[in-house]
Amino acid sequence: FVCMRIPVCNENYQDIENTVATSLSFGIDRVILSIQDHKLSFQSILPHIKNAINISIFNRIWIMTEGMPFCIMSGLEQHMGEIYYGWKTYGRIFKQHGYCTDCVYKELCPATDEGYLKHFGNKEFTPVVAGRHFQDIKALYE
Repeated sequence: FVCMRIPVCNENYQDIENTVATSLSFGIDRVILSIQDHKLSFQSILPHIKNAINISIFNRIWIMTEGMPFCIMSGLEQHMGEIYYGWKTYGRIFKQHGYCTDCVYKELCPATDEGYLKHFGNKEFTPVVAGRHFQDIKALYE
């Protein structure tokens, strides 16, 4: 079993699709896209993340993300690595913001990196009011 963790940063986020497609030729069984750079906006990386997920699905390779909240991954929640192995923050401070109060995931989600909120604010966030995967994800924690 071979898993490839790709750190997503300002220097490589526009090439994530190509990186994932290339990694498939090496017999990778799982890909993890790890977002650790709080100075990189979710809005700018999300189209690339979605394309990379679609490439992996098409090639029958499991792909997950790390470091993205439920509201950004809405509709793709099953690809959030943290729902399977927990929210390890590694010294990062997460903070809920005003939109979190109306989100169905508010009890499960650690929210957003505090540094990200200081840099970008909370304009790009929308609370998840209903999710087709919510009950399945909630069951993982019960």
